[in-house]
Amino acid sequence: MSRPRSIDPVSLEVVRGRVQTIADEMLNGLVRSSFSAVIKENADASTAIFDARGQCIAQSGIPILLGTLFAAVNEVLADFPIGKMAVGDIYATNDPYRGGTHIPDLILFSPVFVTDRVVALSVTIAHHRDVGGRVPGSAPVDSTEIFQEGVRIPPIRLYEAGRPNEAMLKVMSANSR
Repeated sequence: MSRPRSIDPVSLEVVRGRVQTIADEMLNGLVRSSFSAVIKENADASTAIFDARGQCIAQSGIPILLGTLFAAVNEVLADFPIGKMAVGDIYATNDPYRGGTHIPDLILFSPVFVTDRVVALSVTIAHHRDVGGRVPGSAPVDSTEIFQEGVRIPPIRLYEAGRPNEAMLKVMSANSR
């Protein structure tokens, strides 16, 4: 019987720092490249890296947004198991009943492959101004049901092997101002 390999504390901290830097740079890139003032000026977004089991290993951004990612990632993995993912897949949800915060916060994630194996999940959550609610901005304070807040997106595959889900993109575009 072989003994489990141990990692020395210095190497572990170097790897942890590198992975954390990736999450930080994901957030910086998202904020810098965004056309949305909510994201660009308020940084209303977060990023994270999860392992292939759905456990968060690094995160960056607004803590309340990060807290929802655990549930959202596991909800998406329930519908789209790791073993069925392909290079170029992108998954999306904003469903508060499936791990999201509220309808305007869109969660996207993509598997990260090493050769042919998923080793991590790259995850973002960002606030979008309008997602088809009954009022511009999709944040009516007097809503009486979730359907007044905008288009609720259950976990979906937005891109499959690099090809866009054109039907879903049309639905999303048609339901925002």
